[in-house]
Amino acid sequence: MGWRFRRTFGLGGLRWTLSKRGLGTSWGFLGIARFGISPDGRRYTSFRIPGTGVSWVKFSKKAPAMASTAVGPNLATAASSQTQKTTQTPSAQSVSQPWWKQKGLGG
Repeated sequence: MGWRFRRTFGLGGLRWTLSKRGLGTSWGFLGIARFGISPDGRRYTSFRIPGTGVSWVKFSKKAPAMASTAVGPNLATAASSQTQKTTQTPSAQSVSQPWWKQKGLGG
């Protein structure tokens, strides 16, 4: 069993939790429901029954990272590379052949 570290700071319904994994934040009300974001970026919802130790937590998938977009001079480079990719498509005959013939491995 490993050591754990967690320190919680709160103000009203807003709570920040500092752990060895990072900083998470959550918002809740009446000590029953809480909605938050874990240190690794996953969103969660939790409900509990006060005084019983019984709770339910549902984590959603991690939020997708923002894709970087080409700006300025890189935009022309990205457009030309996209054009090159579309012009280098395989012929219809090579696509209809089995993969081993496309690789030149068989008769």
